[in-house]
Amino acid sequence: MPTDLPISLLTKQCKGQLLPKEYTLLGVVGPFNPDTDDWVVYSERLEQFFKANGISDPENSEKQRAVLLSTCGNETYLLIRSLAAPDKPTDKSISEILELARDHFCPSRSVIVQCYNFNCRTQKEGETVSQFWAELRRLSEYCEFGNTLNDMLRDRLVCGIRDIKLQRRLLAERGLTFAKAFELAQVAELAEKNAMQPGGAVTIYGVYLGGGIHGYTSCAIPQCFYVDQCL
Repeated sequence: MPTDLPISLLTKQCKGQLLPKEYTLLGVVGPFNPDTDDWVVYSERLEQFFKANGISDPENSEKQRAVLLSTCGNETYLLIRSLAAPDKPTDKSISEILELARDHFCPSRSVIVQCYNFNCRTQKEGETVSQFWAELRRLSEYCEFGNTLNDMLRDRLVCGIRDIKLQRRLLAERGLTFAKAFELAQVAELAEKNAMQPGGAVTIYGVYLGGGIHGYTSCAIPQCFYVDQCL
């Protein structure tokens, strides 16, 4: 059996039977969708695919190029073909192709615009605290916050949280860090979910401003926040 089978054959079944194990690729890199995908993320996944299949070394650059051009999808391939003109994509190295695509899909970002998007982000209806946090982390990637990142994340979390009562309590917390704000927001969210459980005994938690967690039925602390029965 030849040792340099076309890449398309390596990922398909041949007449209903799997190809030998030595020709099986690990992982899948699907086509790139310009409308929904991030080229930086796509190229990072491509790099991991190369490593998983033992072709990440420079001497395998032609194979890397073949994988990219055969899996990126028809629309993206036509775009790369246009960007490479008058040369053919196969006349370019994998690094040159990735750079052409990056310059097209990821033009220089305005830091002000990125910061604006970050500072306008609020928690959406039905969005969990963890999902909100992940989205803030994503939006902060190109804001160049540097050493102030955690402070900016804390401020945006507090300002963008939907629960007004929780927001007031977080604002009253002295020396609030992002980690503490995130922890308290998660506890409050869990308490609300527990309170909404149908039927049976429900365990609801209150949280001291200092961070202690307790059941509301035995609460006698006016500083306890979030749970209505504790206030």
